[in-house]
Amino acid sequence: MHMHTKHPAIVISAFSLFIAIYLSPCIAEEAAQEETHAPAKETTKQTLSREEIQTLQNEMIDLVKSGDEDAYSRIGKYALDSNPQIRRMSALALGYSQNNKEAFNLLVTLAHDESSDVRGSAVSSVGLLGNERSYDVLAGALEKDESNSVRGKATLALGKIGTEKSVNKLIACLKSDLPVVRSNAASALGRIEDKKVIDPLIAALADPDNETRRTASRSLKALTGQDTLATKTQDMSGEEAQKEWQEWWNTSKGTFAVVKKERATRPPSRSAKNWLEKYDADKDGCLNETELQTAMDEMPKGRFRGESPKDTSFKSDVTVKTTSGSETKLADLLKGTTLIYYFCSKCPYSIKAEDFIKKLYADNKDRGIHFLGISASRDTLEDMKSYLAKAKFGFPVVLDEKKEFATRNGLSGTPAVLVIDKDKKTISSYRGLADDTRSQLSHELTALAPPK
Repeated sequence: MHMHTKHPAIVISAFSLFIAIYLSPCIAEEAAQEETHAPAKETTKQTLSREEIQTLQNEMIDLVKSGDEDAYSRIGKYALDSNPQIRRMSALALGYSQNNKEAFNLLVTLAHDESSDVRGSAVSSVGLLGNERSYDVLAGALEKDESNSVRGKATLALGKIGTEKSVNKLIACLKSDLPVVRSNAASALGRIEDKKVIDPLIAALADPDNETRRTASRSLKALTGQDTLATKTQDMSGEEAQKEWQEWWNTSKGTFAVVKKERATRPPSRSAKNWLEKYDADKDGCLNETELQTAMDEMPKGRFRGESPKDTSFKSDVTVKTTSGSETKLADLLKGTTLIYYFCSKCPYSIKAEDFIKKLYADNKDRGIHFLGISASRDTLEDMKSYLAKAKFGFPVVLDEKKEFATRNGLSGTPAVLVIDKDKKTISSYRGLADDTRSQLSHELTALAPPK
């Protein structure tokens, strides 16, 4: 049945009055709620310089540590910023929150961010908080995240929780289809002071992935203190090493006690300090990406995030050898802002970084940033030429045959990157080129020479 009225204007006026009196407050309240939960306005320009990144990150960390009542509401605005660099910094800063519930909830949100860099930093910080909900977040990232890098970081973060559930998950990760997950699981288990991880690590010595085998060996050495056995088996095949370790374990497990190590809280952590000492002592080796990533996660203001060195003078008065075999001064090859890529053709981490460096060059070669490759002294001239024929970098490469460049500029491992300005001063340095480092380096080059 339809109702009709002879006075439609009166009905409309009454309806308007109803809206004004009863619904306007509701609409206003909803609008306020939407404003509260809306993404924060962009706090800075979309691409930050290295100095701006460092300053803002330090401010966030100090804010989290301050314990101010409004600290997490302020960090929450950064976590919703449109700039992924800022969201990622907020995720790193929240790792200092001493297991605060508000911080954890923000990290859960950031662990589902559209940027894999942000998600990776978030899961690393979730591991540092180590509350009863951390396991579920990390297990979810490990099983569902589309980024292999994030899944690898979630694996490392599981090792920081230390519960029986997380240890069992790490042991299961040694059978993952992803090499980065298996390798990081072997690394994380090396910090678990429980003899039940020894058998799974011995089994991992026969893993088809070289890095997983090496990491399992290092973890066994750290947990057992069997330096002699580790040295004896380091050049053996996986099956041979596994057999040697298993024979030792069969006779020792009954009376064996895991080597207990002092643990310190960040910043910086003892493991990061130990890694830095190992790096400085290894004057002719390749950087280990897994250990490097762990150190970086624990030292957001550390040496591997493109920091500006105290001594900015770059030693360019050194002799290098060109592909033709002639010697020249490095200074004569530098033109304006230059990225120097220090590598070794025999280093697996240099080889792994090859595609990234080529893409970085392609993205920046027309923007006024010059690239120069320097091959480490472990290479011969023929080694370098053979490698370059396959790598096809596209930019000039010379050989540090006399090791002058590495020695005078404090480089003791490959790969590494130095960014040099037009006055031949060091702007920043990057060691290892793990995922976080790559993202930071890409952003820095964009800031130095914005796209035209």
